[in-house]
Amino acid sequence: MSVLCIYFCADLSNICPIMQDKLKKLREWFNDFTASFLGESDFVDENVALKQCHTMKVCQEMNFLTSKVGIKGDGAILAEIIALLHDVGRFEQIKRYKTFEDAKSIDHSKLGIEIIDELGLLSDFSALEQKIIKVAIAQHNKKELQLSPDLPEECLLFARLIRDADKIDIYRVVINGYKLYMKDPDKFNLAISFKSQDDGKCSPKVVNALLNKESINYTDLKNINDRKLLQLIWLYDINFTDSLKRIIERGYVDFIVSQLPETKDCVLIKKTINIYINQRLANNA
Repeated sequence: MSVLCIYFCADLSNICPIMQDKLKKLREWFNDFTASFLGESDFVDENVALKQCHTMKVCQEMNFLTSKVGIKGDGAILAEIIALLHDVGRFEQIKRYKTFEDAKSIDHSKLGIEIIDELGLLSDFSALEQKIIKVAIAQHNKKELQLSPDLPEECLLFARLIRDADKIDIYRVVINGYKLYMKDPDKFNLAISFKSQDDGKCSPKVVNALLNKESINYTDLKNINDRKLLQLIWLYDINFTDSLKRIIERGYVDFIVSQLPETKDCVLIKKTINIYINQRLANNA
């Protein structure tokens, strides 16, 4: 029986105490590790706190998804460990570069894996578990999944799970960021790029990507409306229907759509997104 089958079939009452202990120790390590970045400045502290909260929320989203997908026992714990560790590179990134933009600093998933390896955080895990964790972390922030065909089948499942869990909470983060920025741009203190030109338009390249259900590079974003379109493009990359339902039920899509300018392009965009969502939900009802 493959590890994947074991993860799906294991009863929650049969969770291995060893795996539970590993998760507990990693939680304690995470708390101490992230706290060590506090105290440098208000800017760093605020953004460290943002990522601490984000990580905890992603763990909650991961637990929700594993319960929906049917992953139990040690598999569910492994998924939560991935969620706990997926953004460890963010803390060193904000300390070194004062930004969360990978294009202007460093690939935070790669940095996170380097930290994990340097500290030997996964030394007590099996070779397969280490592979699953590292592949999932490496893939969580990529524009598209980039998995080699020779990787174990389990890697795809857990990579898809963390990509969804991460995006669900990133919607919360960016929408809260928009609200803070709209309230007072001058006091906005988060390392998220909202301070860009707002000319009331959307870039044709980004509009076309959304209408054609294509991904887009961050470097193609020219203004704040392009960033809103990017967050709608993310919907095409949601792997599980329960993830999509969660995003919709929380009003994240409605909020972003409501903030778009009243142009012909945006009218078509709203129609396109509604059709996609309705078809996706109907096909997975």
